[in-house]
Amino acid sequence: MQSLSMNKTIGSSRFAKASSRSASATHVARARKALWYPGDDAPEYLDGSIPGDYGFDPFSLGKDKKNLERFRESEVIHGRWAMLGSLGCLAVELTGNGNWLEAPKWAIEGADPSYLGQSFPSGLPLILGIQFVAMAGSEAFRQRETDPMKRIYPGGSFDP
Repeated sequence: MQSLSMNKTIGSSRFAKASSRSASATHVARARKALWYPGDDAPEYLDGSIPGDYGFDPFSLGKDKKNLERFRESEVIHGRWAMLGSLGCLAVELTGNGNWLEAPKWAIEGADPSYLGQSFPSGLPLILGIQFVAMAGSEAFRQRETDPMKRIYPGGSFDP
């Protein structure tokens, strides 16, 4: 591109010949993609089209295209749940109502659980049950979508 723009702006025949010679003699080599294990070849079904694809599939679990799509969806969803969990830990710390290291002590000591300084008169089984119902409900709602891309990126305020 630079040689074309230089030819137009300078207009010198001597410069135009030199730039056309160098452009025709230039060969651009494509860089090899980075692999998780240098020197080994990536499986043919891992073609680099998925972000973070470094050819790592030692058990050939992604050979089936449906499995590969499901793994991609699961990775995105697990990352989102982890970010929400991190937000919950930070909220407690930033409001000064405890820290995440001391948070599970209530379950070990047999005391009542508390969150953001509020005590809940319930035990561990009820807390686990509430968490299970909330996560199962949200996953069931998400699974009603038939389009796999809309299951990952539902749009609206969740559109990246």
